[in-house]
Amino acid sequence: VDYDDVPAGATYLTHSAVIGIGVLREYQGRGYGPAAIEQLMALHPRSCFLANINPRNHRSIRMFSKLGFELLRKEETQNVYALEAK
Repeated sequence: VDYDDVPAGATYLTHSAVIGIGVLREYQGRGYGPAAIEQLMALHPRSCFLANINPRNHRSIRMFSKLGFELLRKEETQNVYALEAK
C-alpha cells in the first residue's frame, strides 16, 4: 500500500488465498485498505478469497464486509471470512 510513493502499509496473499493487510495508523480511514485489497484480488484472481480476522477487530470486519466478504466460520481467536468469485 503506497501513498504518494511512501509505504502506507502492506498486503499479502497466501497460497491458500488468505488475504492479509496492515495499514499504518496515520493512513487508516482514508480508503487505502479497501483499494489495496481490490487491487490485490484483481492482480491475483481466485475462485475464493479468505480473510482471518480477530473478532474484536471491528474495523477490519467492516472493511472486508463492505468488500463483500461474508462470515464463513467462527473460531476461538479468529473468524474466517470468504468472498466467492462471481
